[in-house]
Amino acid sequence: MSIAPTLRPNKRYIAFKVNINGAIKTQEAVKTILREATAFFGENTASRFGLWLTEFDEQKQQGILSCNRKYKGEAVAALTLIGSVGSSDASFQVLGVSGTIKALKRKFLKDGSNMSAL
Repeated sequence: MSIAPTLRPNKRYIAFKVNINGAIKTQEAVKTILREATAFFGENTASRFGLWLTEFDEQKQQGILSCNRKYKGEAVAALTLIGSVGSSDASFQVLGVSGTIKALKRKFLKDGSNMSAL
């Protein structure tokens, strides 16, 4: 039995780009995002964000992160607070936020990104 659409939490999708010398793998991106969110906001609060890495292109170092609409600002803050991935200096640049993946790709990932769902 599934949850009625009116009872599901609304999502927002955040497009981001990783600025780093070299490249990171999808799993490193996931670990880094979750680590920063829990370090800054705490486990209890970060668990409410509903963070999920929907898509990530390892070649272009771009991704789409989904989160609960109520915590969109906190999710964006967690991304911008990232200063390193492993032992390398890195930053996550937020490209934009949208209510649908289709609109997010059209507005902020115009370069014909070939991201695939995870």
